[in-house]
Amino acid sequence: MLLRNMDGLADIPGILIHGLLDHGTPLITARRLAGAWPGSELVVVGGAGHDARDPGMNEAVIAATDRFRD
Repeated sequence: MLLRNMDGLADIPGILIHGLLDHGTPLITARRLAGAWPGSELVVVGGAGHDARDPGMNEAVIAATDRFRD
């Protein structure tokens, strides 16, 4: 259902952050969402899974939020 309604997000920028080792939520799901969301960007964190405490996740989240700060 989410992918069918992505046009509603066309004017809203977004950064999707996904751990490459996240086996509970496959990367293809994030890729499909990013492909359907105009103006979004997908950041894949190589050494991380689904946990925000995994290596590289915290840095990726901070870098993403910093881009929206100004």
